[in-house]
Amino acid sequence: MAKILIIEDEANIIDILSLIMQTAGHETIAAFGGEEGLQLAQEKLPDLILLDLMMPNVDGYEVIDRLKENSQTSSIPVIVITALIPYKPSEKLKLSKSNIADYVVKPFDTAVLVEKINKALERARRKKNG
Repeated sequence: MAKILIIEDEANIIDILSLIMQTAGHETIAAFGGEEGLQLAQEKLPDLILLDLMMPNVDGYEVIDRLKENSQTSSIPVIVITALIPYKPSEKLKLSKSNIADYVVKPFDTAVLVEKINKALERARRKKNG
C-alpha cells in the first residue's frame, strides 16, 4: 500500500481519485490546491503525488518546480492529471521537460491511471533500493 497525495482544486475529482486509489489498495491524502499540496507533501512525504495542472494561485507547474527544488520532496514521483493536452499540444512538450513520472488526460481511464501509478511506484522503489 502506497501513500498518495492528491493535489486538485475540484472536490468531486478529489473524491473520485480517492475512491480509485483506495479501491486499488492505496492510502490517500487530499489537498485542495497547490499551496496546501506543497505543505502536505513536505509534512506527509507521500510515495506519489497526483497533481492537477490548472489550479488558481499556485498552478501545477509551480508545484512541480517547488517540489523538485526541495530536497525532502524532490524524489517523490508526480503524475499530472490534465485536460490541457488535447486542446494545447504544446503542453505535452512542456510536461516532458518538467521532470514528472507520467501524465494522464482528463477524462481518464481508471485502469490506465492505476497502471501508471503502479509503474511509477515500482520505478521509485527500484531507484530507492538501488
